[in-house]
Formats: sequence, C-alpha cells, structure tokens
Amino acid sequence: MYTFNHCCHYVSDMGKSIKFYEDNFGMEKLNEINNERFQMVFIGFKSAPDFFLELIKDKNKSGVYDLGDKSFHFAFFTDDFDECYSGHNKSNIVVSEELEKYKYFVEDPDGYLIEVLKKR
Repeated sequence: MYTFNHCCHYVSDMGKSIKFYEDNFGMEKLNEINNERFQMVFIGFKSAPDFFLELIKDKNKSGVYDLGDKSFHFAFFTDDFDECYSGHNKSNIVVSEELEKYKYFVEDPDGYLIEVLKKR
C-alpha cells in the first residue's frame, strides 16, 4: 500500500516561494536542510503532516527553471472556495478558472500550477 508523502519543486528564490505558500495557502515551514549545494525547505500544514512540499534551491543555479509545457500541477481542496478565489484573484495569481465547476488555477513564483477545488 502507498500513501502520498511529498511533492518537490525546484525554486529560483526560496524566500519568495515560502512567502507565496504562506500568504496564499496558510502553509508553514516544517523543516529546513542547508548544505553547500542545496537549500531544502519542507512546507506544509501542521494539521496534515503526512504530505508536504519540498522546495529546493540549487545554490549553483541562477534564473528560472524550464517547466516544459507546464502539464504538471497539484491541487488543494478548500471549504471556503469563494473566499479563497476572491483572495487569490485580488492577489492577481489566478491564471485559469472554471467557476461553474468550482475550480481554478493559480501560478506560483516559478510558474508551477496549483489547482484549487471546492471540497464537496
């Protein structure tokens, strides 16, 4: 049997990425590992510690990462769909919406797509 553990994103600016996920999704830094090559920050929800995002900054790379055709995304459920949409829309991070289906997509600072779905 398998369960999800984490999703990894390479980021160009760790501080900007952490702030994005804290401000827009209420996530918190859970742990951090720093070595000569990488800074790794684990960010998630203390109420759901079994799944988190692993944000990695390669200290030898500058600039943004090539995300190909951006076909990959992950999704969050929310009980407060209208409030979340309103906040994300005001933050100008909504890139696609299907409000009649109670879903929309936002984009993080590195271009990763995040789907937000109304929990039913």
